[in-house]
Amino acid sequence: MDTIPTRLLREGICLSESISKLNWFQEVLFYRLIVSVDDYGRYWATPEIVKGRLFPLANTTVTQVEDALNKLSTEGMIRVYEVDGKLYLELCNWTKFQTPRAAKSKFPAAPVNTQGNQHSQTDVSDPQASVNKCKQLLADAPDIRYSVFDIRNSISDIPPLPPKGEDAIDPSDAISNKPEPADAAPISSRRRKPSQLSKTQEARFNRFWEVYPKKVSIGDAEKAWAKVDPDDTLAERIIQAVTAAKRFDTRFREKQYTPHPASWLNGKEWMNEYQSRAASPKTTVPSGNPFKPFLTE
Repeated sequence: MDTIPTRLLREGICLSESISKLNWFQEVLFYRLIVSVDDYGRYWATPEIVKGRLFPLANTTVTQVEDALNKLSTEGMIRVYEVDGKLYLELCNWTKFQTPRAAKSKFPAAPVNTQGNQHSQTDVSDPQASVNKCKQLLADAPDIRYSVFDIRNSISDIPPLPPKGEDAIDPSDAISNKPEPADAAPISSRRRKPSQLSKTQEARFNRFWEVYPKKVSIGDAEKAWAKVDPDDTLAERIIQAVTAAKRFDTRFREKQYTPHPASWLNGKEWMNEYQSRAASPKTTVPSGNPFKPFLTE
């Protein structure tokens, strides 16, 4: 029988800026990860597994868990990586607050990229370096539309860590909140991996992506769009259907219940018909006593 590990939480967590940016569910997931990861801060990252093991009795959806994991990754609280086709995660800055007792982790370490850098690998001897790597990996990401689960497509798509020495980028500068000067060049919203769509279809897809409220798994969404291969007329119909869905489809009222764009396209949900609530017909109330014919004199 495995010994239940002891996890330490200090009152300073109440003043954490990262924690303050989480909603209640994301914060609950983070705490449940703390008591569930192994001695090296590692755990599964597949949303279905996380849901089943961390919320076995809760009425929680896989989409809620996936969105929450994405938020934790965005805030630099976890890092997600792939080994042998399986997703794992690591809590950033783990060894600064917890002391590993096991000689070996239950989960594999993050892989090494082609330049010899280790993606998302916790440096046990230098906890602060672990934090910097978490923050730097986030700073390298050019497009917030990417879900951390797009890593399923290819681990090679992850950009390498920045070079060391004079050309290195200071992590504190990379995550600076200072406003950009007015004349600064706009940041490109292009995804890490170039689009496989034709220029015409990419332009149509970008119009769809702009109006769709849940911007996750853009790679899968592009593949679904390519299968549909709409002309201008159908593309316009799809975009108008998204606008209608946001008004009448109850799933679009909260982002956590909104279908992923790829699922919406694969299901051809632009063909759904929505009917606005019509005014209720007026009921005529008869005057006098309606029970009078049944009353005896």
